Amino acid sequence: MPTFKLKPEKTATNAMIEARVNKLGEFEDGCVRNAPSSPLHVNLRTLREKLDLQKNEMAELIKVTPRTYYAYEQGLRPIPSGTLIRLAIVTGADMNQILLGRAAPTNLDTVRSAVDDMMLIIKFLATEYPDMDLQTRQEVSRFAVTTDWQGWSRMHPSVIRDAVRLVTRYRFHPEDIPPPPFHEDYGNDQEQWERDMAEWQRIVDEDLPSDKE
Repeated sequence: MPTFKLKPEKTATNAMIEARVNKLGEFEDGCVRNAPSSPLHVNLRTLREKLDLQKNEMAELIKVTPRTYYAYEQGLRPIPSGTLIRLAIVTGADMNQILLGRAAPTNLDTVRSAVDDMMLIIKFLATEYPDMDLQTRQEVSRFAVTTDWQGWSRMHPSVIRDAVRLVTRYRFHPEDIPPPPFHEDYGNDQEQWERDMAEWQRIVDEDLPSDKE
């Protein structure tokens, strides 16, 4: 009479290893599926050409020197996140399109919610910042609804004020202007102090309206 051996049940350790392997496989599949369809510097050039702008015009648009922009577009220099944010704001381009080379999937309910929130934020800005022009209000509201605030509601007043600070920097919050470089911290290296002081002044002048405006 033949005998049969029962196959031993999987141990808890084996089951845990198999679960981890499956999870790793899902993660790798997601990386492949969601990988950029083209490099960032290529997406930047594609956007510039779509906007029908010359390289020097694009540089002026995002407030960098032409030399810096050329390095961005050639992939020779990483693009700071602040520059990418400014690019998305001033062009209205989809951040997914800039970063990944493809548009984010559209969800109509999400779009409606974002539009409703933008309108409410614009009204809030009109009350809290009466000197802010409509275009700036639109830029701030667009930034507020398209940014991940790490669990904070994009409609929270403090979040909206943070959006104002990030988009307009010191123009509406001059109290946030960093102090100028202190010359005594530089010792005998006064040339470096002068360079840093000039850079500090450039940043302030860029974001604060002049008396002529």
